[in-house]
Amino acid sequence: MDIEALLASGQVVGYQLNELSLTGVTLDGVDFSTSQLSQCRFSQCTFRACRFNELVLQSSVWLDCVFEQCQFNNSQFIEVELSNNRWLDCQLDASVWQQVTANNLQLARCQGEAASWVECQFEQLQVSDCELPQSIWENCALLSSGWTGTTLTGADFQACLLNNSCFERSPAQGLTLTECTLDDLVVSDANWANLRCYCFSPQQNLRFDTVDLNSANFADTDLTACTFSACLFEATNFMAATLLNCQLTKCQAANVTWLNARLSSCDLSKNLLTQNIWLGSRLEQVSFQGSDLFESDFQHATFVECNFSRAHTLNTLFEDWQP
Repeated sequence: MDIEALLASGQVVGYQLNELSLTGVTLDGVDFSTSQLSQCRFSQCTFRACRFNELVLQSSVWLDCVFEQCQFNNSQFIEVELSNNRWLDCQLDASVWQQVTANNLQLARCQGEAASWVECQFEQLQVSDCELPQSIWENCALLSSGWTGTTLTGADFQACLLNNSCFERSPAQGLTLTECTLDDLVVSDANWANLRCYCFSPQQNLRFDTVDLNSANFADTDLTACTFSACLFEATNFMAATLLNCQLTKCQAANVTWLNARLSSCDLSKNLLTQNIWLGSRLEQVSFQGSDLFESDFQHATFVECNFSRAHTLNTLFEDWQP
């Protein structure tokens, strides 16, 4: 088979190509759709407006490649290695990435609705200005990944490592985090309303700055040294959660549920905490100094060395509390 002539024709649809090796090649508008590529190697190649729809790529390596305005809709990547790749303005809708290893992968302005990443290992992943709603990330290592201006509405992260990752201006309403490791995670300037956090192992040093967490669920979580600054917590659920050395600063947290929660050495000073429910909670060395506790319910709560100085307690219920 004359590979050069085939590529020059722009039509590589439905082919099965094994052990193909290309270096320093630029391809414009080539259609690889429905083809199967196995044990291929691409190095320092540029792909512009190429179509890889319904492609199956297996046991292959792409090094120092650039993809511009390419389509990978409904494609499959299986045991693929990517190193120093840049994917710009690409379409990844419903694509499946399985056991992909990537170092220094950059995704910019890509569309990937309902795409799936399964058992992938990414180092230095950078995602910027992408649309990845309803995407699924399962058993992936995403350590120190960066997400900027990327939409993750309805996305689902399952058993992923997100330590030291940063989400900036990345809306993710309805995001689900299940059994993930989140230590040193930073989220800023984002709408994460209706977040579902089912990460029940201890998490530490999480930081949320100016994040909408309305109706989020943190029930049964174990948080240490976490900070929430200027966040929205309307109707958020912390039922049976454990918080140690955590801080809320300038947060709007009305109608929050803290039923049977355990807080120790936490600073909740100068927040709006109106109509919160603290029934059955244990509060040890917690400061509510200067906070608005209007119509909050602390009945059957246990207090140990807590600070309520200058707190607003109009219609706040303290009956049956235990000093």
